[in-house]
Amino acid sequence: NLSRVYRKQGRRLEERSELETCIRSKPDFGIAYLYLAKNLMDTGGDMLQAKSFAEEGMQKLQEKSQLPFGHFLLADIYNRLGKPREAMHHVQQARSS
Repeated sequence: NLSRVYRKQGRRLEERSELETCIRSKPDFGIAYLYLAKNLMDTGGDMLQAKSFAEEGMQKLQEKSQLPFGHFLLADIYNRLGKPREAMHHVQQARSS
């Protein structure tokens, strides 16, 4: 929740730090990985690292209703990596989730 407050305030570094702390303390909290991937995307971070976080987060999601968010994140990441086929695959997955 604190990371959301930081995000709404535009405090991206604090948001990232809070998400990293959350993952260290609760490694199976999938949604935190997705938001960490989004943070990396929003701040111009490493897209391969963002991809890794998004994929891991999707595997660990406890609420499958959050899968479309993960697929849309991956679609955006693949677009930024110049891989439109993979991006479209995840758009389709998001729409069918």
